[in-house]
Amino acid sequence: MENTKTLYELDMIGFLGPLIVVLVNVYNLLVQPVYLAGYVLSLLVNSVINMLLKSYIQESRPYNSINIVTFDTHRGADIYGMPSGHAQSVAFSTMYIYLVQKSMWVLMLDMIILSLTVLQRWNYRKHTIYQLSIGCIIGAAVGYISYTVIKKIAETPTKTHNIL
Repeated sequence: MENTKTLYELDMIGFLGPLIVVLVNVYNLLVQPVYLAGYVLSLLVNSVINMLLKSYIQESRPYNSINIVTFDTHRGADIYGMPSGHAQSVAFSTMYIYLVQKSMWVLMLDMIILSLTVLQRWNYRKHTIYQLSIGCIIGAAVGYISYTVIKKIAETPTKTHNIL
């Protein structure tokens, strides 16, 4: 019985993975406001990209999926499985925070959550391995591009004007 409870708790961490990494990353980026603003904006862009791709590709989710909680149902573009939004979101966050901070500890934490998220989505038959893999690739790519753009903005010198 204890084993089942532990597995369920790990599955819940995976299910909540996108939220967990956002909270961890926002906390870690509080000392870097430009990168924090870029992260929040890019997170929204990443979500829109996921919805647009799902609407365009329209690849079904696997049959007989299991809901981990009652509200784990799908509506709108989210009825489709390609690419996995959970995987894309966590991979995006993992790539972005690593490139900004180069912290192995944060990278390891995010990678553990990414692994739990991918496993949960696959074990509960919410996505195929292919859908999860493509979600990870797209998320990591968006994270890399976002970091590159925000870094350019952060490194651009600001002009100050003397009023006197």
